[in-house]
Amino acid sequence: MRAAAIVIAIALAHVFAACERDFSARASDGDLRFESDTLSFDTIFTGERTPTARIKIYNRSDADITIDQIALNQGDNSPFDININGLDAAIASDLRLRSGDSLHIFVSLLPHPTDDAQPFEIHDVLTARSGNATASATIVAYGQNVRRITGTIADNEWHEGLPFYIVDSAKIAVGQRLTIGEGVRLFFADGAKLIVEGGLTAEGSLAKPIRFCGRRSGSFYGEVPGQWDGIKFAQTSENNQLTNVEIGNATLPIVVDSAALECMNLTINNSSRGAIFGRGADLRLNNALLHDCGGPLLRLEGGNAQILHATISNFFNWDLRRQPSVVVSATENDPPLGHVVIANSVIIGNLSNELQLDSVGREAALITHCFLRLGSDWQPDTDTRFETVITEINPKFEHLEADKYTPANNSPLVGAADINLAATLPTDRVGNNRLADGAPDIGAFELVK
Repeated sequence: MRAAAIVIAIALAHVFAACERDFSARASDGDLRFESDTLSFDTIFTGERTPTARIKIYNRSDADITIDQIALNQGDNSPFDININGLDAAIASDLRLRSGDSLHIFVSLLPHPTDDAQPFEIHDVLTARSGNATASATIVAYGQNVRRITGTIADNEWHEGLPFYIVDSAKIAVGQRLTIGEGVRLFFADGAKLIVEGGLTAEGSLAKPIRFCGRRSGSFYGEVPGQWDGIKFAQTSENNQLTNVEIGNATLPIVVDSAALECMNLTINNSSRGAIFGRGADLRLNNALLHDCGGPLLRLEGGNAQILHATISNFFNWDLRRQPSVVVSATENDPPLGHVVIANSVIIGNLSNELQLDSVGREAALITHCFLRLGSDWQPDTDTRFETVITEINPKFEHLEADKYTPANNSPLVGAADINLAATLPTDRVGNNRLADGAPDIGAFELVK
């Protein structure tokens, strides 16, 4: 039996050997090509290596070829590291490639610090040559110098220039205040957060807002939610102010725990669990744009809130959303609820109902001159918590899919705001005079006719 098994094994080996055709190479006739003419990386912080990217080169001809050389044009001076067919080198020679087959090239980058404050381009060209045929692909990345921050923040002021990179988590200690100036950019590592136990003043401008976001950028990653944790305002924090601030890609961007927070021209979007959560908080939102998050854009458990000329729009499409855009709770498990006023504001989304009031008495809430998406159980005409509200389905923004929230000419928002309340906030989210025509619009944006 053993001898028979040996005979069979030898026979099978001959069969497979016969199936494996010989490699017969010639110079390429010109059908050598990379799968793409450009390999691009996200913006990379200096001192950190990129994830490894891959690009293929194909032999599209009907014959086997030998690639004479694949090389980075800058050779050993290239900022990129490549692996070609298992070889870590800037140049590889005499590589066999069968007809119709491909070869993998792996590329990474460790950018070194420079003096640039803005992202700087890093590039090289990968060239393959076989006989008279050549193929090339450009490799492009952008490096970004940053100031790394972790632990307790020692500075009192941050100014525009190099962006700040919160590596793990950072804290403003009790008794300390951090003031952030216009144009400052703050990037956060995965899971990182800013804890405010003292005080935070972020004073951006319309031309140069302050930006809080995850560390990854680019057309895709700039939209991905949940890249960092958020900003936590502790009970000990005082006089917190956010003006012309943009926050994106967080898990839960703002948590206010029995503290006060005043926001002017705040934008929050693309976050996984919601936008603002206040528990026993004293919250003021003026000209806020809160949109497209995976949970309530505003959740209040007790406390006090004044929301004026806000646009709250939730068409989150990264996951299934179950909770309304605005939730106010005054149950026995919540801190005491003082008074909540939502005025001249839009609350819409892709749920049939975008407002939830849990055990909120008629004397504790006033929702006035607002556009609301309400479920069929609501009776705003007889519920004294509502005053002069519009409950149509479509607010008719300029272009909702492009995040353009200015009312269109035929929008029900136009001229529907309370002028006396609007007079306390006479300019809109982008600086337009909302009182110019004597008929201010609901929401954070005024239609300029």
